[in-house]
Amino acid sequence: MSAKCLIKWTRKPLFRQIFASISCYIVVMISSTCYYWMAPYATSITSNKHDIKLTLSEFAWLTSIIEVGAIIGCLPSAYIADRWGRKTLILSSGPVYILMWILTGLCSENIIVLYIIRILQGIGLAIADSVSSVYVAEISSPNRRGKLVGYFTVFWNLGMLYIYTLGNYLNFIQYIICLTALPIFFCSVYILMPESPYYYFMVGNKAKAKSSLAWLRYGLDIEDEYKDIENAVIADMKNTAKWKELISTKCNRRALFIVQMVCISRYMIGLITFAAYAEEALSKVDNNLFTPRDLSVIMALIFAITAFISTFFSDSIGRRKMLLFSLIGCVISNTLVAIYYYILEKTTINIKPYAWVLYLGLVCFCIFSNAGLVQLMPTIKAEYFPTHIRSKGSAVTSLMAAFCIFIQLRMYTAINESIGIYMNFLIFALFAFVAIILVKVYLTESAGKTFAQINEEIKEITETLKK
Repeated sequence: MSAKCLIKWTRKPLFRQIFASISCYIVVMISSTCYYWMAPYATSITSNKHDIKLTLSEFAWLTSIIEVGAIIGCLPSAYIADRWGRKTLILSSGPVYILMWILTGLCSENIIVLYIIRILQGIGLAIADSVSSVYVAEISSPNRRGKLVGYFTVFWNLGMLYIYTLGNYLNFIQYIICLTALPIFFCSVYILMPESPYYYFMVGNKAKAKSSLAWLRYGLDIEDEYKDIENAVIADMKNTAKWKELISTKCNRRALFIVQMVCISRYMIGLITFAAYAEEALSKVDNNLFTPRDLSVIMALIFAITAFISTFFSDSIGRRKMLLFSLIGCVISNTLVAIYYYILEKTTINIKPYAWVLYLGLVCFCIFSNAGLVQLMPTIKAEYFPTHIRSKGSAVTSLMAAFCIFIQLRMYTAINESIGIYMNFLIFALFAFVAIILVKVYLTESAGKTFAQINEEIKEITETLKK
């Protein structure tokens, strides 16, 4: 491609929206590396084969305590995002990540320092989870929003793949250096991106709102969209932006319920928990084809590929159909994995030669969960709340997510030791089954609609229910 063609292509509005979204979502990849960075060393850390020496209980606490930081950071991040701007808050996390990785490399043998680092990483996770998808949703055209916001999951899974791949081939210091390079790259790229035009309208800066929208829609006539956004924000901002607004009207309560319903379903099907303990769980199965680390890399690769492919369908097929497809698949695959582990742990039947059944169940679990539920959670979280409470609604949802993950991470090892791994997967399947019913009853379709249209549809439903 010639330089002239490249310059011409970069001036297209689609490229600019994709580039701004990807630049923002690098922080999601960083958050994912923070979340999973100990996973490749789970076995060596807990068996005294690493410089970091922890008991299984200490490792479980260190794995789960990141959610304490996420809980601490969720609500303040919403306030700061509305006060200082989405981009400013997201960008400010970059230098903090750099400092944390430097401390990790220097003080990795000090358990107290590691606890503090994990809590700080959790705060960074809260910012990425609650604000980045809001930023991307607000810079995207309605017909591209599902795809662009869906990149959140792609970059989360790329972070996981980055972790497992580096953990297999580098020593610990090299590993930390590569993790430090990622936030440096993020800061150098994302600083060039525009702020959300919705935020500029919220603070009354129409000139910058128009400039931001013009950059994102380069070459297109933005007058109609500019007016639509302005009118929508003005209408929303007539309402107070206090926390109680999330439950002050039936319309807002329904939106909050729908988003929390999808959030709990997404985080209680067990994907993040299993990914965090994948190497340990897979080590229980003897096989001659792959090591547990090989399987972890394969799993992360499947996550990344399926999440990327599914982004192309959320706008065309629709959110509701994809969620139902995903949840039905999760019920079947989790049940299959639970049956395998039950026979392995609770009977004398030699099922190890049939390890392919477990791998099939896990692969299907990865594919089905990423094909809908995981990929669409950031999109739904960003779509269903009105402008004046979008950051707050997103923060509350991130708070719910952190709570669900913390409970799962703490309970996973306890259930494994007291009952067996199979019970965890049965619980995952049960949550997915209940979610199928709730999605079918309550979720409205939002694909291809503006924020105003989505909110108006929810309002019409609540008005109908009153009658």
